[in-house]
Amino acid sequence: MSLTDLRKLDLLRPEEEWSGRTPRSTVYVSLAGVAAALGLGSCVLMALGDGGVLTWIGAAVFGVALVAFTIVNVRAIAVPSDTEPADESESVD
Repeated sequence: MSLTDLRKLDLLRPEEEWSGRTPRSTVYVSLAGVAAALGLGSCVLMALGDGGVLTWIGAAVFGVALVAFTIVNVRAIAVPSDTEPADESESVD
């Protein structure tokens, strides 16, 4: 996708706001890492549980870790609430 295409879709910041630096991620790496480690640990519990209690504990922990990982990463890309959404009636071809 070219710069012209991105401008047409209104996906770029105004050029006067361009800094020339590479954008940094706003993801909390430590929280994402903890959630990922819990997810991996829960997979081990499910495998070791062999259908027993540990399997269900691992499944529950995996669900919590998945939700936590998703929330942490989605917050990093959330659109600020003070911006207005684009008018959906306009189509760009």
